[in-house]
Amino acid sequence: AADEAIDSAARRSGVILSAAVSARTVMLLLRFRFELITKRGAQEHRQIAEECSTAAFRGTASDPVWLETNEIETILTSKASGNISPDLATHDLKRVLAADTIDYLRPAFATMAKRKAGDLLAAHRRVRDAAAARGDYSVTPVLPVDIIGLYIYQPQR
Repeated sequence: AADEAIDSAARRSGVILSAAVSARTVMLLLRFRFELITKRGAQEHRQIAEECSTAAFRGTASDPVWLETNEIETILTSKASGNISPDLATHDLKRVLAADTIDYLRPAFATMAKRKAGDLLAAHRRVRDAAAARGDYSVTPVLPVDIIGLYIYQPQR
């Protein structure tokens, strides 16, 4: 990990050499926050919910190719296949973690958050319906999405 070497948007970061990837792959650990609002008559009750999730892409931040869940799981369960020099790791991380690079990804994170908010609202309504609970419910994503970790997987050459 190169956590101490770089001041960045991600709290944890690293570069991993892996036989599980054929091209540079950026893995992100993201924290999504949601505000759940329940209204019953004149009363309004607010709660915050959080979810951490992984996302990964190949290509560039300006033109990412997002990976499917099964591809992410394959990478996450793979073992590192070698070491990368700290200088090269720091160089790669600085490039990917640059503010302008992360800014390219923010709209995709917001889209993910909105989709997850819809899923959370649907699950909340199913539970409330099963319990015959009354009221109006809404779920709103709290943006921006937090980047908890960013890991670059480099192919074994």
